[in-house]
Amino acid sequence: MALFALEWRFPPEREARLEMRPQHRVFLEQLRAQGRLVAAGPWSDDSGALIILVAEDAAEVERLLE
Repeated sequence: MALFALEWRFPPEREARLEMRPQHRVFLEQLRAQGRLVAAGPWSDDSGALIILVAEDAAEVERLLE
């Protein structure tokens, strides 16, 4: 297993992002419950977030995020 750091960039449409936030948090909680999510949180300028995952390889990270 390895750690993968992902920089998630938020779309410029703030309303659309805020509308998706509850589903996003459920998704992150599912990853945490699976032991895949190490940490996640937004940048201080609200332009995006850092997500740190545990996975076998980059292909598995891509599958987790589909």
